Amino acid sequence: MTSTIEKLETNITKDIESFGLSLWGIELSGNSRSKLIRIFIDKKNGVDIDDCQKVSNQVNELLTNIELVSFDYTLEVSSPGLDRKFFKLEQFHEFIGHEIKVKFYDGNKKVTKIALLLNTNGEGIFLKDENEFFINFDKVIVARLEPIFEVSNE
Repeated sequence: MTSTIEKLETNITKDIESFGLSLWGIELSGNSRSKLIRIFIDKKNGVDIDDCQKVSNQVNELLTNIELVSFDYTLEVSSPGLDRKFFKLEQFHEFIGHEIKVKFYDGNKKVTKIALLLNTNGEGIFLKDENEFFINFDKVIVARLEPIFEVSNE
């Protein structure tokens, strides 16, 4: 059975790409009566408020006209931000060499680590803190880019 997020992705990706943007991810939260649909969009030189407005208008129109969802919703459209959440394994590739914060299952235990992203393959991510280690993507609970803030002494 196709999930609501998969249905949304299928129906909105082409429209988002027609604006020169890419769909970074979709989050769905809330209860059975009302949900928050959060759509993250991206582009090379950054997303601006006009991009968010265009996508918001287009997605609202789609959701209204083709009745994609059967619940009341609030729609938010934004960039993934400096601490972007990774939704798919392919998204890690362009951030090799950056630090990420990853929460994952190690056996039955939840572990959180900040580590350098060394590489990816079709199964998961290779990281390095004091040691090098591998995490299968299906064990990842949430992973985010760890932003770097440079401090100027001027």
